[in-house]
Amino acid sequence: GGDRTIRQTTAKRLHVSPFMGMDMRYDFRVTVPTETLTIGIAGADASGTLINASLSARRRELSDRQLLWLLVTHRLVTFKVIGAIHWEALRLLGKRLRVYPHPRSGCPSRISHTQERAEDIHA
Repeated sequence: GGDRTIRQTTAKRLHVSPFMGMDMRYDFRVTVPTETLTIGIAGADASGTLINASLSARRRELSDRQLLWLLVTHRLVTFKVIGAIHWEALRLLGKRLRVYPHPRSGCPSRISHTQERAEDIHA
């Protein structure tokens, strides 16, 4: 068969990390899912690549028993991830990396909520 990889590129539109500016693009690579799935994301600005992330997974059965097992064994994973993210942020701050402020003006979700409230008031 042919190439089983889907590729997409887009400009950054969502402020996620205060350590990366908004003038970026993301390149996505996703294999068409079979027994395995691979996803890759590269983020770059005019200076070059800033971040590379990837995930590889294999298909597994999802049953009630599996869901219960995951609930028991992974119930605190969210707290572990949040803690790890904040620990890395503190380390980056310690290295005196540039911090980009949140682009409050022009944020699509903020604009849409403001417009909805204005319409409610005037209705």
